Amino acid sequence: MTDHDAPTWRKATASNNGGACVEVRFEGESVLIRDSKYLRDATNDPAEQPTIAVPNAAWPEFLDRIPKTSEWFKSTHSDHGAACVEVRFDGTSALLRDSKYLRDPSNDPKAHPTVAVPLSAWPEFLSRAADTLEFPGAEGVPSIERTSNEIVLRDAQGTTLRYTSKEWTAFIAGVCAGEFAHTLV
Repeated sequence: MTDHDAPTWRKATASNNGGACVEVRFEGESVLIRDSKYLRDATNDPAEQPTIAVPNAAWPEFLDRIPKTSEWFKSTHSDHGAACVEVRFDGTSALLRDSKYLRDPSNDPKAHPTVAVPLSAWPEFLSRAADTLEFPGAEGVPSIERTSNEIVLRDAQGTTLRYTSKEWTAFIAGVCAGEFAHTLV
């Protein structure tokens, strides 16, 4: 195999060569995945860069499991009803909304209340959400208030989302199953 024939690492054109990219390389029966940030540290040996190998046959399913930044999604543990915690990854934030809002035909879809959590604070939010204690909020992380029958999220701007215990339980089951992890940043 010549250098010209060697597999190359590829990244999304939207990554703008910022040096913090998910890169993939098709090699034999697998697709290799790596994080380009590893090479920012000059002490890291490129030959020892960690990679994840996904078998070619599993690649389509792997891609289907990655949340699309333009689509709202909910936990697979929800009962497929119209009352769910919905999440969408949008650039540098994770957005949350309550699907019950659209059940009222008089509500304007463009005015659907959302709470934004910076992706840098998303892991802390998920940890606080899975905890059973109330949380007063922190930089970028909404407060979490719990009563016997509802969970209330409130961001620093005062946007409030109210979820039933059943909705929140389904969301937390998804959190625990890794469905809302956003590691491909």
